[in-house]
Amino acid sequence: MLNKIFGEVELSEAEMQTLIWLAGWAENTVENVVSAIRKTITADTKRQEQPPRP
Repeated sequence: MLNKIFGEVELSEAEMQTLIWLAGWAENTVENVVSAIRKTITADTKRQEQPPRP
């Protein structure tokens, strides 16, 4: 699940260690974190598609 989100992103060793730690949590906890990240990505994409404010 986390690999799908971060697969092509270059992460630091500390970031990788955090993701490994997180992967050890209950599956529903990881699913909630992944869901929040996906929502953030979607919101950021929509914001970038909006015309600039005057």
